[in-house]
Amino acid sequence: MQIKIRQKFCLMTHKLGSSFLILNSSYYVKIFPGLLEFIDLDTKKSFKIFLFFEGPVKDFTIFQNLKNGDVKVSFHTKRGFLSYKIIKREKFLIFFEKVPSNKIEMKLDLIKTISSKNEITLPIKVISDQKPTEKISFGIHKKQDLDLIKKRADLTEILPFIFLYSQFYQDIQSACIRKKCIVKELTEKIISREKKDLEQSFLNVLNAHFFEAFIPRVNDEDYQNIIPIIDEKDTQPLHILRKLFYIIKLILIDQKPNEISILPCLLTSFHHGRALNITTNVGSFDIEWSKKLIKKLIFRPSKDIKIKLIFQSKIRTYRLKSNLKEKGKIFKNKEMISFEKDKIYFLDKFQK
Repeated sequence: MQIKIRQKFCLMTHKLGSSFLILNSSYYVKIFPGLLEFIDLDTKKSFKIFLFFEGPVKDFTIFQNLKNGDVKVSFHTKRGFLSYKIIKREKFLIFFEKVPSNKIEMKLDLIKTISSKNEITLPIKVISDQKPTEKISFGIHKKQDLDLIKKRADLTEILPFIFLYSQFYQDIQSACIRKKCIVKELTEKIISREKKDLEQSFLNVLNAHFFEAFIPRVNDEDYQNIIPIIDEKDTQPLHILRKLFYIIKLILIDQKPNEISILPCLLTSFHHGRALNITTNVGSFDIEWSKKLIKKLIFRPSKDIKIKLIFQSKIRTYRLKSNLKEKGKIFKNKEMISFEKDKIYFLDKFQK
């Protein structure tokens, strides 16, 4: 029994001047054909890179691969094809895959000639080496065009991207300095399993605290009057992104001493979905559900433990086995079970 997510998470856009996070850094980049503007989310410091070629341009495209965070830009100029990637190795680089006539000029501090396969080191600090290990999907397979995603405003489409973006960073400590914090209110709603208006609460957080390709911000710079404007001194926008990692996990798993609730607070629109390697301090879980009810579960304990697995109230019994060839044993919902470290447990045949 396996649970897989086949969806490839790779945002794209054709819009000039679109912005993307430089993942594992505190910077984002605003991308035009002939200009890249890099802006620090924390300090607002910025620098620019100019690319000199003969326009106009055609087929301008930006991709961001959420497997590794790379940003790829490509387009046709009057004299040929230009493509490059913004990547992280030990440092952040721009790697020019192909340039028109194998030579263009660019300006960072000084004007420099660039050929195909050249790379330029960016003055951006690496603040994390993390990559996503946990994934969710709600069965959406629409074209991952950033502009269409923003227009549809569908949480089943948006939250898997937020979940991946957040895993490129370590925990960032930053106190909420608003008296009324909508991120905190959202967390409290999920913990108390208050589903009324929960989707709107999520959308309020996303609309107020994110712009462009899910780039976090402290203030709502679109002035939608969702949250009051505050002084941004000593605040870190990436804290909000990282906070959402734990909020989204709360929808899937709620852990308490000696018990774990699976799918405790599914949003109304999350009819079916899959989650891979959702990690807790007792082990990791792969989860599949359909028609809002658990269908399959794989549990990989990280230690010997005795816990109570709690499923949705409609579930009465399920089958558990530690080997796919064995018949397995039927357990009741909320029954206390002993699990052994380094074994893999398969749960299925969930019955009402």
